[in-house]
Amino acid sequence: MGDMWQHANDKQQLLDQIASEYARLVALVDRFSDAERVKPLVETNSLKDMLAHITDWETYALRRLRTTAIGESLPLRVPDGDFDRVNAEIYAAHKERDWADVWQDFALTHAEMVAEVRMMSESDLFDPARAEAILGIPADSAADMIESNSSNHYWEHANEIEAALAARAG
Repeated sequence: MGDMWQHANDKQQLLDQIASEYARLVALVDRFSDAERVKPLVETNSLKDMLAHITDWETYALRRLRTTAIGESLPLRVPDGDFDRVNAEIYAAHKERDWADVWQDFALTHAEMVAEVRMMSESDLFDPARAEAILGIPADSAADMIESNSSNHYWEHANEIEAALAARAG
């Protein structure tokens, strides 16, 4: 479990982080039975709920990149800064879905993000002067937004899962 997130400094490092944090999260999920994957693990959230949450945010990031690329705009997802409200809406939207559907979406969305990053130039990913043109919103860089909604998000929830496993074993 890492104590502090290290931001990627180039495209290959970003791709490597996405791959390694995804593999770490998948390995953790693999430690649970299908029945355990839908039971509360971290507060009231099950693994299914966490993966649906991650996938929903990653899908939003992909939509933002793709919408901006074709010259259209996408409204801000959290214009009022109330992430708790938006995350509750995400939970409600996905709570009745079954594990297999959530798992498939998680894997497919991850693959789409990797493909999207591979197509982007180093400048599009890391140049602060390009960020708004790439994302349609002010940002430090496109890579920061991608990281927040992929590798860093995998890392954050993998840390929660590891802490829950340690508490169980404790």
